[in-house]
Amino acid sequence: MANKERKKGQDDKKNPLAAMMDEEPEATKPEGGKTEGGTSEGDKKTEKSPTDDKNKKPGYLQSHYFVALYRFKALEKDDLDFPPGEKITVVDDSNEEWWRGKIGEKIGYFPPNFIIRVRAGERVHKVTRSFVGNREIGQITLKKDQIVVQKGEEVNGYVKVYTGRKVG
Repeated sequence: MANKERKKGQDDKKNPLAAMMDEEPEATKPEGGKTEGGTSEGDKKTEKSPTDDKNKKPGYLQSHYFVALYRFKALEKDDLDFPPGEKITVVDDSNEEWWRGKIGEKIGYFPPNFIIRVRAGERVHKVTRSFVGNREIGQITLKKDQIVVQKGEEVNGYVKVYTGRKVG
C-alpha cells in the first residue's frame, strides 16, 4: 500500500540541561534533523563535517542538512531504513507523504515527518536523561535518547531546542 502512495506522486556541567544531553558527533548527524540540547564549554567550537563538503556543488553553499528524529524500519524493499540521529540526503521531496533519500550508497523512501532540517548555526543533540518542562514558562518535555536541535546559544542555563513539532 505504501508503494502505491509513493508511486502516485512519483514514478556545560553547570547547566542542568547540558547534563541531560549529548551533542551528536558531526559524522553521525543526519541531514535536516534538529535536536534539543545543552551547551557546554567544549561544545562551543564549530566543526566542519567532511561529508558536508562532499555534498556541496561548485558555487553552491549548502545551508542545511536533514537528521532522523526517529527510527524508521523499512516496510518494503525500496524503503530507506535508518536509526534516530542519522544524517540523510534528501533526493526527492515532490511527494508529500513519501520522500526519497540517500544514506551512503543506499537510496530509498521514508516518511518526511521522521526527519528534521538542521540549518547553519544549529546543533544536533541526543537527550541523555528525561526532563519534564513547565509549559507556563515555555519549556517542553524531553525523553531520554530523543533527538533534538539547538537553536541559538545558552541563556541563563537554558537552550532553545526543536523536537520536530515543538519548540521550547
